[in-house]
Amino acid sequence: MPGHAHSGAGTVLSVWLTRQMARVDVESPVTGVVWKVVVGVGDTVSSGDQVMVLESMKMEIPVEAPVDGTIAELSVTEGDQVSQDSPVAVIESAQGL
Repeated sequence: MPGHAHSGAGTVLSVWLTRQMARVDVESPVTGVVWKVVVGVGDTVSSGDQVMVLESMKMEIPVEAPVDGTIAELSVTEGDQVSQDSPVAVIESAQGL
C-alpha cells in the first residue's frame, strides 16, 4: 500500500536524523547570577548567538551558543546562582558530526 510505505520511510528517516544530532552543553563562563534568559526551549540559535546574560561583580556577561542548533533544555531561570563551567542549557546540533 503506497501510504503505508511512505509512513515507514518517514519513520526510518526520522530515526536516522535523531541519531545524527549531538547534545552540546552551554556552560557558564563565570560564577554569577542569571540576569536575563534570552532564548526559550525550541528556539533555533547560531554559534555566537546570545543565550542569556549573567551578572558577576556588577558586570553583564553574555553567554553565547557554542554551536548552531536548537535549544533543547534550559537548566536555569532568571535569578539563579551559577558556578563557572556549570551547564546552563543544552543545544541539539548536527554541527561537528
